[in-house]
Amino acid sequence: MNKIYFGGCSITEGDGFVGKKDNCQIYPNLLSSDIINDSEGGSSNLKIFTKGSTAIIDNLASVILYNGAHCIDIGYILHQILASI
Repeated sequence: MNKIYFGGCSITEGDGFVGKKDNCQIYPNLLSSDIINDSEGGSSNLKIFTKGSTAIIDNLASVILYNGAHCIDIGYILHQILASI
């Protein structure tokens, strides 16, 4: 079973929490223990999109969850792009 992929910026990365991505109190870790948290503080929407696309193409993940200041539905967009390939 593929993991849930989290892409985002500092919020999803866990900035402000001890251990950041490894902290059990950040929301990706509260949702599931079987995740890929590829978030990085300061990431642009393009960087998040590119990394998420690569995760799907490489069959590392089948669900993309994205968090950012200018939220757009990356999961839907990726699904539409990949369905047209």
